[in-house]
Amino acid sequence: MNATPAAPPRAPVALFAPSPTSSVRPEAPPLPPARRTPLAVWKAFALAGTWVGLKLRPLFGLINPRPGDGVC
Repeated sequence: MNATPAAPPRAPVALFAPSPTSSVRPEAPPLPPARRTPLAVWKAFALAGTWVGLKLRPLFGLINPRPGDGVC
């Protein structure tokens, strides 16, 4: 039986370490806290976008489905 000796542990290597000749930039200041958009605004834009999308369907050769278009 061929037993291979275990390799000695290696030191970890940084994947994106700066080169010794490059200048190191200071850390960026923290961003201010984000303001949240009210849910009512998102709902209004979603409804308006749906309405506009339905109105633009015929321009792309698509027709709006009619109540009698189902399979049943």
